Amino acid sequence: MKHVSLSTKVLSVLFTVLFVSPVSVFAQTGEEQSSGATVVAQVAVFDSVVVSRNDDTLSLSFKMKNGGNTVQPDIKYAVEAYALTATNQNGTLADRHVYEETISLKPGEVISRTVSYDAPPSLDGVYRIRVASRTSSGLPLGGMTAETVRFTGSGLFIEPSLCNLSVEGDDEQYQLSAGVD
Repeated sequence: MKHVSLSTKVLSVLFTVLFVSPVSVFAQTGEEQSSGATVVAQVAVFDSVVVSRNDDTLSLSFKMKNGGNTVQPDIKYAVEAYALTATNQNGTLADRHVYEETISLKPGEVISRTVSYDAPPSLDGVYRIRVASRTSSGLPLGGMTAETVRFTGSGLFIEPSLCNLSVEGDDEQYQLSAGVD
């Protein structure tokens, strides 16, 4: 029986999905899509700001709007912290706090929220704080940067890119994103 590595299987699936699928899907757009594309949601996050700060605890407010013509159910929102460096001004996701509330928005409906975000003690340095929305199954809907802040935590954390998965009896090392079969 031929042994096919997990990475080969993942690459095969990605190739099939990306290059063979006839229809593209977009979650949020402000522009007309080319033919063959399907817009599945038009949820926007806007007016995202840090209202107050107490040490490494932030109070953020933001608004969300359903710009589509149908009800958009199953919306979750999160505050994300992206670590900024001199060589990476886009940032690397360092923390994401997803809030318990699940929202449904009617066509054209706008809601406002104010949330508290406690940065984990491991965050130390400059971070771009962003409010993001997605469905509970993970489809990204919309997001907006609130502010860039400096946290003064311990700086001790596990760097996921340096971690890997292994299977007993198999010498191959897998990335964390590969998951478990």
